[in-house]
Amino acid sequence: MEALKSKEGFVHSHDNFIFINLAGNCPLCRLIRAQLCAAVRFHVQSKEPITDAAKAIALFRIFLSKQKLLMFEPSPLILQLDRTWAAPHVEKYVVAGTVCWSPAQSTVAWVPYWGRLILHNNADGNILPLRSRGSEEEVLERLNDWLCLRETEIPEWNHAASDKSMPTRVLDLDAFCGRSNDNKDTDLRLVETNRQYGSYVALSYCWGGYTACRTLKANYQQRMDHIVYKQLPPVFAQAVRVTRALGVLFLWIDALCIVQDDSQDWRREAASMSDIYWNTICRLAVNDCKYTTESFFPPEDIMTSVSVPNLVTQTEADVEWSSVRSREEAMKVDPATESASDKDASSTSNGQPESSRRKSADIKPNVISQDPDGLVTKLVPQQEYGADGESLSHPNGLKTGDGEGADYSLESSDIKSMMDSMFEKFTQNLAASDEEYRCNPPKPKSITEVYFTAPKIYSIDVDRGILNTRAWVLQERLLAPRTIHFTRDHIYCEDQDDLCGEDWVRQYFTWLSCVNKTSEQRRAGLFPEAGFATTNGGKETTQQNIWFQRSMYSKPGSQRIAHPWLRICEKFSKCVITYPTDRLAALSGLVKRKGMVKFQKSKMERNFLGLWEDNLHEQLAWVARTGLKLKYLHNLNLPSWAWISYDGPITFLDQTPHFSTNIRNSVLPRYPPSTELELHEADVPDMMIQLPLKRPASLTLECRLRNVHATSSKPTTNRVYQNTRDQIASMLPFHLDPRTNTIPDLLLKFTECHEIYDQAKKLVGFISFDEDLHVAQEIICLHISTLFDEAYPDAMRELEKPGVQSVDLKTYREPILAYALALVKLKTCPDRKCEYRRIRFAEVNHEWITEGHSEVVRLV
Repeated sequence: MEALKSKEGFVHSHDNFIFINLAGNCPLCRLIRAQLCAAVRFHVQSKEPITDAAKAIALFRIFLSKQKLLMFEPSPLILQLDRTWAAPHVEKYVVAGTVCWSPAQSTVAWVPYWGRLILHNNADGNILPLRSRGSEEEVLERLNDWLCLRETEIPEWNHAASDKSMPTRVLDLDAFCGRSNDNKDTDLRLVETNRQYGSYVALSYCWGGYTACRTLKANYQQRMDHIVYKQLPPVFAQAVRVTRALGVLFLWIDALCIVQDDSQDWRREAASMSDIYWNTICRLAVNDCKYTTESFFPPEDIMTSVSVPNLVTQTEADVEWSSVRSREEAMKVDPATESASDKDASSTSNGQPESSRRKSADIKPNVISQDPDGLVTKLVPQQEYGADGESLSHPNGLKTGDGEGADYSLESSDIKSMMDSMFEKFTQNLAASDEEYRCNPPKPKSITEVYFTAPKIYSIDVDRGILNTRAWVLQERLLAPRTIHFTRDHIYCEDQDDLCGEDWVRQYFTWLSCVNKTSEQRRAGLFPEAGFATTNGGKETTQQNIWFQRSMYSKPGSQRIAHPWLRICEKFSKCVITYPTDRLAALSGLVKRKGMVKFQKSKMERNFLGLWEDNLHEQLAWVARTGLKLKYLHNLNLPSWAWISYDGPITFLDQTPHFSTNIRNSVLPRYPPSTELELHEADVPDMMIQLPLKRPASLTLECRLRNVHATSSKPTTNRVYQNTRDQIASMLPFHLDPRTNTIPDLLLKFTECHEIYDQAKKLVGFISFDEDLHVAQEIICLHISTLFDEAYPDAMRELEKPGVQSVDLKTYREPILAYALALVKLKTCPDRKCEYRRIRFAEVNHEWITEGHSEVVRLV
């Protein structure tokens, strides 16, 4: 434990090659290997899961080469207590990593990028050891207990069946069950509900092009009579099995409950999608199956916690770093003072240091044997032999990544000799550490049982699952009151404010966490009718009678996210949609549900293809994400001003401060931008209209326009945020009030920009291109909003002066900058209104744009 706490860490294995090959015999090594694969997948941004540790090491080597760092062969595996990532509810994190060589600095670097483990004891109520899942029936029983518990805690959901209708059709899972106790494989049928009330489960999954089991006009009547369970694809059959185990008799699967070759039926059911997922008692999400022919249940057994009675081991293989010297001192090499003979003596003909090879052959890594219950383990020494009883060999020589970005070569003899010599000194210092540890071993301490547990990585298991890259699934996920996520490694149970994994400990979660991890946003923030009190049904809340307790703490850095709708739109823009003609329908459920919210202003119900009227000026302020361009979907005939008309990720420039827990961000402006638009008319269709549009959608606005004289031919390289506030104020054409410390989020921070000049060639603003295209026409800026700054503290100090009864806040409020749509003129209509098309977004000097002229225009 002392070694883990030290800044030098604990060497778990001196050779990652041997560690990988022995992982099958050691529970702790298997746990670390799984975390290594998950961590490397995160760092290299792999869409596919990585299960081979050797492949993970190879990818990591390429990743490091792009950072101009080189891995050693052999590379040690080092564990160290990580205090930078720990949250209040977690006792400790242990980070796994290795050391590498930096040619540029001629030094050794510590790279803690091989995953994390939670170090805890059994008394911590917020983190419990993960045990084996047990049988399929035991897993289903726990899921059923969770569902029943949530109905007890939230009565409003318990009575959902009495006041919410079912979809048009559902699968009746009880039709052929009879009196048999074993009903998991019995047949089912499709039934029409006539919108009667009842409880049902909804399935979210990836189609993967599977068409064999769809409900069509030709087999519709047959499906109403009988569906053979054993003829269902695995995903459907296993969803039936889980639903029956949850005690629910009806299941909704779109491929079976919607007539797939009936366009009218599809549009009618798609329009009801918000009700289908809003009214469901629970949603089953199959996260990692690309096709319905794959399997998700029962899942493979979980990586159980590893119990270690005493972390201070007494085998010859263990190294107590803190008892000798710092790692920096142990591995420090001065190539300039090293003789050529030393270099030659430190290498063999194959390029590997002799002392390194000798050391790796002598060291015996820590191996943990597992007890029959799959949980408690003990440290024992073990020889480094493979499964066939032969000693493991290690590839000789140094390795490097062959990925792009590596502008150096390991074939260079000077780098190779330098690294060989450095690694020889490193192993010599390890030998010295061993000797001092044997001579002066630490005094035995009282044995305290602790556990290593793999953390549940929700953002990888769920958010990066194949399912949640799909645009249709976003509204399914946000509308459903509860979801059971079946991922490759874990099962997660999620509702509006809690999330638990298979340790069944409640963790802090909010409805918008799937969009923003630091959000405290509740479902009621977007859907006020969804906000209801949480109770325990009048029962005593003890661990014995509710199985696990709710843990309602806030995460560090939690924020009240401004404009949750904008965050949802940003998330949607990053999702994949198979058929572009489904773009409106895939978002329509959220629009419909938000428009139905009670106690909202009447104009809030007006939505213009994903943009709400009440803050239209803010929702028009979207741009392409940094380094990316959007693709306008011309064939859909959607308007240029709507972000949903483009393929590609977008971001909004909303300036509303995000409120951390009781702390306001004082650097951002105090208030959001003020509108400069007056909406005269909106000729915009409903979100459920069939695409492509037969006629263009338009907004008729009264606004101020000004022509752009010139723009820079290349994007600006201005990095204003690297300067002080005074320097920023002198560099930019915007006004930063010297009475405040406000620094707004500028367009330069979000996307690639070109500079705008007036006739005197003076910089007046910045412009972002939506698409990668050349525009020969004159560009016109349409003023949509103004961002103000307010010297509120100065106003309050003035009010406190003797004899001052009031102050005019307008004198303390000054414009910082103006936001504008960059347009090109298309034509003049018979009603003399000019039609314009959006091509870009601009951030300009307020005084410059207000010198323009006022006009009523039509945006198409």
